[in-house]
Amino acid sequence: MTLFLDPADSQRTLEAGCFQIRCERPCNAQELVIWADQIMAALCGVFLDVPKIPCIDLADLRVVLHNAKGRSMIARAYQFGTFNTEAKRVLAGQRFQSAFAVLSLKKQDFSPELFSQIGSALEQNLDDEALLAVGVNNHQHPSTRLLVLSDD
Repeated sequence: MTLFLDPADSQRTLEAGCFQIRCERPCNAQELVIWADQIMAALCGVFLDVPKIPCIDLADLRVVLHNAKGRSMIARAYQFGTFNTEAKRVLAGQRFQSAFAVLSLKKQDFSPELFSQIGSALEQNLDDEALLAVGVNNHQHPSTRLLVLSDD
């Protein structure tokens, strides 16, 4: 599997086994490198330190990517101190055909209730028969972050 991390307006012809993840907003070269590093850290982090609950693996990412239109997805990042009504409202503004989400937070901040709330908020925005995979990545940043890879 090959992932291309590209600027917002980038279009590629993708060979078999290749997928594109695009930034949600235009950015310069330096911002693109920082963004790509953050995406890779979140994606790699979700597959490390296994077993963990919830446990997802690379196959989950691959299935969601294969389900995406043209095997191209947009990366949207959300940051919040606590998952509250405002965070739910922001997510409600999106519509997903398929989504792969990574919840990044301090290990001590994780709870099954938080995971369930975020999963429910994402599921409300899914089209019928859409795919959703949500994983957890532990980090030491003060805020909770949510990365959502989804169709256009």
